[in-house]
Amino acid sequence: MHSSLKILGLCAGVFMLTACSSGIKSSSEKIAVIKWDKAVESHPDYGRLQQGEKVIKNLVLRRDAQAELGKSQMGSLQHLRSLKQLSEQSYMQAQLQTHLVEKEQLGKSRLFLKAKVIEKEAERLFAQKRQAIEDEYRLRIFNLRLEKDRAVANARPSQAEKLEVTLAGIENKINILVQERESKLVSVELDKQAYVSEKLAPEVSALRKELAEFSAAKKIENQAIVEASEGKYDKMMAAAPEALANALAVMDREIDKQQDKNNTLKKNINSDIEGVAIKLAKERGYTIVFNTYKANVSAEDITNDIIINLKKIKNK
Repeated sequence: MHSSLKILGLCAGVFMLTACSSGIKSSSEKIAVIKWDKAVESHPDYGRLQQGEKVIKNLVLRRDAQAELGKSQMGSLQHLRSLKQLSEQSYMQAQLQTHLVEKEQLGKSRLFLKAKVIEKEAERLFAQKRQAIEDEYRLRIFNLRLEKDRAVANARPSQAEKLEVTLAGIENKINILVQERESKLVSVELDKQAYVSEKLAPEVSALRKELAEFSAAKKIENQAIVEASEGKYDKMMAAAPEALANALAVMDREIDKQQDKNNTLKKNINSDIEGVAIKLAKERGYTIVFNTYKANVSAEDITNDIIINLKKIKNK
């Protein structure tokens, strides 16, 4: 898959060099273009990627703050002691934040599946109410339309003005019934949504409680680690610069670990897009696929087709 798309990219590059130099395009070329950024942003996993980037940003901010604080406190032994403590706490907090994000994502996945089940249940429960409303107003509206037809059929030419008033009155009654029907259908839908929310509320509450308990337990555990290591600080203060470097290195590894996850996710997203692009190229006979528009090339935009196929892939 990857090698095929690279060939496409190479062909596109060669073609553009030719087009720019001569201004002439072979009539046998069938060209497509993909708005790559749009395809990436429409990928089902893009939300996870954004969340991962937020995690990295938070870790980097903490890491930079830690480094700046270390520089400002390096001249004092007491500051070095505080620096070590803060280093541990900052790392632990960053690690806790990462774990919380991961647990929250897993919890949201469970909630999504549960919500689907509840929504199906709600649809079964409220479908009958919706149908009853439709049935009630269908006959009433039908009868009013029959009344209009009879009025037209029975009207004399001399009664044209009276007929117009009659028809307008009947049409107004029909509009009122349609509005009533729509209002009741909206009310049923709101009741359905309230039902889903009520049924899902315990799950949401349980997830919040789970995250809160995890955070509280982890903080107690981290505090115990900090207190247990208090007696080791005197020796460590002598090697404070190295301790700071090590602390930052630990945070860097955490950042790298998250970055690896993001890179893997980006690679998978791009791979999915590439796979769909190659599939469409083969099916439709495209000889060249660009990932950006070129001023001197006429190409078919297949971005929306890519997005549709990506959703199909993830829904399987």
